[in-house]
Amino acid sequence: MCSLYEGADRDVLEAAVALATRAPSLFNVQPWQWQVGTESLHLLLDRSRGIPVTDPVFRELTISCGPRYITPSSP
Repeated sequence: MCSLYEGADRDVLEAAVALATRAPSLFNVQPWQWQVGTESLHLLLDRSRGIPVTDPVFRELTISCGPRYITPSSP
């Protein structure tokens, strides 16, 4: 979770999240979900986007989310 800066332009933040949503990932599955709060931004892992045959423990999905990954959404 990261606090949004006071006075930050909401349109700019929404555009940044829209671009981040389309970022490349391992297996090109984009396994993330963004949740925007009034003063926070959360990056969640979407395990439903996983490929169990090649990544049974969701390691690659987690790596795809990068250093801002917080907590998994429902399994």
